Amino acid sequence: MTFIRPAYIVASIFTLFGGWKSGFSHSFSEWNANKDLILSKISVVNTAANQIIPNGDSSRLEYTIDSTLAPNRIAEINQILDEAIAMLDRPYRAGGKTPAGFDCSGFVSYCYLNGNGQKLPVSSREYYAKGTPVDVVDALPGDVILFSGRRASRTLVGHVGIITEVSDDVYFIHSATSSGIRYDRMSSPYYQNRFIGIRRF
Repeated sequence: MTFIRPAYIVASIFTLFGGWKSGFSHSFSEWNANKDLILSKISVVNTAANQIIPNGDSSRLEYTIDSTLAPNRIAEINQILDEAIAMLDRPYRAGGKTPAGFDCSGFVSYCYLNGNGQKLPVSSREYYAKGTPVDVVDALPGDVILFSGRRASRTLVGHVGIITEVSDDVYFIHSATSSGIRYDRMSSPYYQNRFIGIRRF
């Protein structure tokens, strides 16, 4: 399967459970249990660009923004995601923080810094203690998703990405060691087994 690259984040709106709340992140099983309810509250807008991205494992739906967000916040998320999408297919580089090559945290911090001027941690392990914890059911595009590293049994954050869409799944863009900047989805077995949490900055 392939991903369709979004032209931009859609400014249409939906509200999940009367607005989003803070708190420690739900496990993937909780997300899965609530998925039907979430989907019933999502208005899908089909304005995808027609450029195909080969590095995905599922067709993507377009995403929407929560109605509780102020217009300037929506603009900031647009800018962050524009930066991220512009880096698709850039190579992975250990310790990399520039378009010449990114590691995972270097990519996230680059997108935030160039998207809205916000400085985020340069080490993936620092993300757990930073930002506002967000439940999976309240995740929004622009949130940072946290995973353990290659060893699924580890509880320390070893990988981060930026959520791009919440629809039938949670989709994110990140710098993968095997293929550089690409899209993936939270429900894939590799990431499902390594999911730690979500942070909003």
